[in-house]
Amino acid sequence: MAVQKISGKIVSDVAVGSRVFAKSLPTVSPYFVGRELELDLMKTHLVKSTHSGQKVFAITGMGGSGKTQLVSYFLQETNKEQILFTRVVFIDASSESTLKTDLQSWAQSLGFGHEQDDWSSALSFLASGISDGRWFLIYDNADDPNLRLKKYFPGCTKGTILITSRNRGVRDLTNTYHLELGKMGADDALAALEKAAYRRIPNPSKEMDDTKILMEKLGYLPLALVHAGSYCHQQSSIVDGQAYDFTISRYLTLFNKRRDALLGSKNMFTQEEYERGVYATLDLSYEVIQEASRQFLQIISHFQYSEIHLAMFQTAAQAGFKDSETYFPRPDEHNLVWSQLNDLLCIDGEPDEFQLLELIRDLQSFSLILRSESSLRMHPLVQAWARDMKLAETKNYEAMAAQILSSCSRDGNAYIYRYLLPHIKERLAKMEGDDLHINDKVAFGRVFDEVGAFTLAEPLFKQAITGYGEETNDTLKVVCYLAQSIRNQGRWEEAETLEKAVLEKRQRILGIDHPDSISAAAALAMTYSKQGRWNEAEKLEVEVLEKRNRLLGADHPSSIDAMANLASTYSNQGRWKEAEQLQEEVLEKRIRILGADHPSSITAAASLASTYREKGRCNDAEKFEIEVPEQRNRILGVDHPDSMTAAANLAKTYRNQGRWKEAESLQEEVLENRKRVLGADHYKSIAAAAGLAVTYESQGRLKDAERVLESVVKQSVNILGPQRPHTQRRVRRMVDICTKLGKQDKAREVENYLL
Repeated sequence: MAVQKISGKIVSDVAVGSRVFAKSLPTVSPYFVGRELELDLMKTHLVKSTHSGQKVFAITGMGGSGKTQLVSYFLQETNKEQILFTRVVFIDASSESTLKTDLQSWAQSLGFGHEQDDWSSALSFLASGISDGRWFLIYDNADDPNLRLKKYFPGCTKGTILITSRNRGVRDLTNTYHLELGKMGADDALAALEKAAYRRIPNPSKEMDDTKILMEKLGYLPLALVHAGSYCHQQSSIVDGQAYDFTISRYLTLFNKRRDALLGSKNMFTQEEYERGVYATLDLSYEVIQEASRQFLQIISHFQYSEIHLAMFQTAAQAGFKDSETYFPRPDEHNLVWSQLNDLLCIDGEPDEFQLLELIRDLQSFSLILRSESSLRMHPLVQAWARDMKLAETKNYEAMAAQILSSCSRDGNAYIYRYLLPHIKERLAKMEGDDLHINDKVAFGRVFDEVGAFTLAEPLFKQAITGYGEETNDTLKVVCYLAQSIRNQGRWEEAETLEKAVLEKRQRILGIDHPDSISAAAALAMTYSKQGRWNEAEKLEVEVLEKRNRLLGADHPSSIDAMANLASTYSNQGRWKEAEQLQEEVLEKRIRILGADHPSSITAAASLASTYREKGRCNDAEKFEIEVPEQRNRILGVDHPDSMTAAANLAKTYRNQGRWKEAESLQEEVLENRKRVLGADHYKSIAAAAGLAVTYESQGRLKDAERVLESVVKQSVNILGPQRPHTQRRVRRMVDICTKLGKQDKAREVENYLL
């Protein structure tokens, strides 16, 4: 018996003269669009394939992604010209009972002696070879990971079985192809939204701009797009022949205010396949995942959804989920946060990778997350749905997410800071300032400072200091972090004022040989160096090195840091031999103690390479400087200030070797990156532009050098000050270039900057 159409629907065989009907395959929605790539894959593997055995094909994806609709459309299109599949059997496989019931109903619908058949008879009938195996068996919504679906495959080598599921585990049943149904393309998403809204959206227009924002917020999920368009259509009206459209812009405004109500609504739509709300569709998955998986889902929903790195959980668990430093005691109720995190991700106090992977596997089984080799990703609507549940424990889950981030921000974890950055920004955007503990503010500020987001670090440190209410040694420690952040922005006088005050107070309260007093002196010396006050910096650094060697030992990391700082000052004074001797010792110790890939070891190699370059040993410098950018990019990321500095140093070596084009290419890249990350007026961005101007001048491109230096000189004078050594060198270079170009008036004008 061939495929028939009943009430406009493609159905499996219908019993003539019988009251038993098989389940119908859903009709194709009038809102269905696109999916051309996916349809081509289905045709390739299910129609054009020369595979002679039974074909098993799986389509997986999150609820609402349009899996069943894709199957309906595929069958409608492939059966238009010729009947490729003589029997289409549609089975609800959401549970074993519905599966057996639907198989039995289909068998009995055959009539003519099949009225008493059970579910196994249906499989036997398909396996019997009738219709030459041109049957198409659909197991729809086979989501339950405990369902042993293979035992319901007809025992033959003919026919086609297609499985739709939120459970990616069904891919193991396939022998042709597993299609992971991702988000729609932007054009298809727009077409679906316009179809559901029954109108075209003018482009360009504010309405189109808001439509693009909405589609992004909806994650290009077909179900959500259709709901949004349908809502706009239903809220539109015609009065006295005048159309009043409920615009996408109005929907977006309402969505931002009442997202949970819009996405959680039920029975809003007349289309049968779309009548379940977006959140109700996701609720089906939530009901069947384990309790521990629900907790983990709630925690990660408070991160930024696009890149949740697994190293964060491992690092935080290794730290026992404790604060990197305690500046202020946590309230007693916070003990619950620590204990729940340990119960969830540790066993006997040790990180349990197996448990973490099991939680991920459970969530991944229902397409609630996607996992790459080293990170997780959530669909934005899955994140919104999890957040909108309004659970009693929501505040606790937010605190657990913040605690994971805070636990990762400790010394020695610089490699992970770039992974923390988007999630800290997400936490700060969602939490009121008073909801963030002082320990978190300082920890997050340190992460921002380390990755070069100095303007984001500064207010967090200031808030933390204000939160103390009284001055303590812990307060002074945070003041040091604040001064460092201000110094890194090039505001050296402000940093110096803060650091002098800290040094005076620590020496008075703690004594001159206390480690914190010595650290305060080292910080002040760093600020002197930034201002070109080399003699003052050297005096302090010699004192710091002597004390640390005496009190801590020559191999202590703080002693090695002191040696590196003094070497840097020697370099800035042109004392290359003394600098080289110290830097070689620093590099040897850091590699021996910390390893070659530690950020401090890489920094030591970079410093030594700079000294080699200044001494004219460019080949020796290049050996280090080729490795350093690669290591820093890999460990810290390309946008880290240290990574950009490494590229700038390599460019200097290329320039000294006369490799102008290579130097120029790198310097242009460094300048672009620094302006993007640090801002055009940051002193390192100005330095990058100045370096590029030198390369232009070295090639005889005086007009290009003049063009770049003109801005550099103005910025240096206005931002750094006319008395800074760097400013004076840049002004003199500009004067020299203007003189060579015959622009005497301009040369005199520029020279006045130094008066």
